[in-house]
Amino acid sequence: MSLADHAFSASQILDGPDPCPGGETQLDDLRGALTIRGQDWENSRQNYLASYERLQDEVSATAESVRTVISSMLVAQTAALSEAATAGAHAIRECQDARSQICAKAASLRTEVDAELAALEHVAAELALRGFTLSRWDAPPHWTGSLGPDTAGAPPWVARCLAVQTRLRKLQSQWRHLHAQRQHIDAHTRARLEALLPDARTAAAGAHPSPAADLTALLASLPSPASVAQLWSALPEAARTRLIAMCPEQIGNLPGIPYRDRHRANTRVLESALAEARAQEQSWDASATWLTRITTPSERPNPWTMRVTVLERLWQDFVSSPGAAADPPRFLISFSDDPERSEIAPPRVAIAFGDLDSARTVATIVQGMNSSSEHYRQSAATAVELYHSVGDIVDDQAVVLWMDYTSPTTLEEPLLDRAEAGASRLGEFLDTVAATRSAGEPVRHTLIAHSYGTAVAALALHDSPRQVDNLVLLGSAGLPARVSDTAELAADRVFAMASPDDYVALLGQSVGSHPVNPNNPYFGATVPRAADSSGHALFPAVSSENVSLDEVNILPGETALLTPETGGSNATQAYLAVVDIVAANPDAQWLEQCLAPPQLYD
Repeated sequence: MSLADHAFSASQILDGPDPCPGGETQLDDLRGALTIRGQDWENSRQNYLASYERLQDEVSATAESVRTVISSMLVAQTAALSEAATAGAHAIRECQDARSQICAKAASLRTEVDAELAALEHVAAELALRGFTLSRWDAPPHWTGSLGPDTAGAPPWVARCLAVQTRLRKLQSQWRHLHAQRQHIDAHTRARLEALLPDARTAAAGAHPSPAADLTALLASLPSPASVAQLWSALPEAARTRLIAMCPEQIGNLPGIPYRDRHRANTRVLESALAEARAQEQSWDASATWLTRITTPSERPNPWTMRVTVLERLWQDFVSSPGAAADPPRFLISFSDDPERSEIAPPRVAIAFGDLDSARTVATIVQGMNSSSEHYRQSAATAVELYHSVGDIVDDQAVVLWMDYTSPTTLEEPLLDRAEAGASRLGEFLDTVAATRSAGEPVRHTLIAHSYGTAVAALALHDSPRQVDNLVLLGSAGLPARVSDTAELAADRVFAMASPDDYVALLGQSVGSHPVNPNNPYFGATVPRAADSSGHALFPAVSSENVSLDEVNILPGETALLTPETGGSNATQAYLAVVDIVAANPDAQWLEQCLAPPQLYD
């Protein structure tokens, strides 16, 4: 009688997945996966080293400090990769050792099982001669003779059979324990290796990191905009173009990148954002809205329409039009979605009129409550007019319309949360303007803030190492209490102007967290006369949202913002004061004559 006759086999005993199937098959598979990951580590290390060597060759002697930063950073990155490779190799060796031990134990168990099965076959043959049968290897012998089913008085051969079965059960338990060990070792090793990789999915797919992404991350981690500017200027033009094409979102808003290059990157992002918004507008489901019950589909507004409209205007003014070749040249120097608003909100932007990288006279306009790119054209038209007016006095001027912060709503205006967040972004921008030009190249910078924007500007310059030449506060809705006088602001000169009937400014100073009136004498600002002007907007709009920037023609006598001789009001006097402040007009005797006692709201 053979084991086959009794259906005895090792597979019945050594059940479950084999902890060492096919010898080294699974181990070979794991080795292959780990080899791919090891290649990823090595490729990353080589990319960093190649970038370092390339930059060492290209960075000039004047950028030694940048080279030092890059060197230490790349050495640290290489060291981290080497440590990861060493730890990974150690984990692999431990896994191989543990699996070798399991395979050895599994082979030993197979030998023992084969021996016990041979013994069981011998005993089964003897039992069969005496009327016993075995239905399974682990079943008790069944006696068909005169002793009946009770095996208590069975001959010694039955006891031998039961002893063999007991030993086989122990071997089976050991086999299952080996299988559990194998699973634990595999899971533990894979977890250790995944923890060593920056992106496990990328590594598992065998994808290699992008050198452009590596270099962009390297630029973003440099300690200052000046460091970024020095490194960027050391890169060849082809490399800069590749980085702009591959990482436009990062390059377009990275402090220290020249503004012409940021414009190239941001127009790419703008085109992508417009395409996505148009697709969302087309796919919007009018039935999936709370207005379903009270309106018909044709009456339900598409929430994406406003964003599409704003992006189309930006595209028309900065992509399809001459842009940098216009008069004045215009650049989209910042472009990003507003994380504080919904995805359908207009983007945060900053627009430069004139070459901000080389301009020696710069004016930056910061707007207040409820300002956003939704109405950028009206504000941009005023910025264009200021550009031309300043250009009548000086050359190499630039005017920046800075809308790169989340302005407060009417309910948020009494608080300083938006001002503090905006001040951080504005301060970064002010640092960047100085960083993108050659060492020692002078720039005269005037910061012009209106309404709630005055709180943003004051916080950006409060106890700050940065410095602007002039700070102009128009129709201030109040400064934070911590800014008690001009001595606490990093500005050479501070000017304040407001209309006597500006009740919006008065309300802002009376209610909320920004009570300081910069027009009061204790503050110490220079206050040009604007006593006969009216309302909160000292600069009336000169255009509409439906007029593209190419169609804005500023001609003498056409607006109320040019000169008193053209019939302007005292709002025009306020405007002229700003022009002369920005341009440092040496012939502005009338400005001194317009000085008046500060207007008091208390």
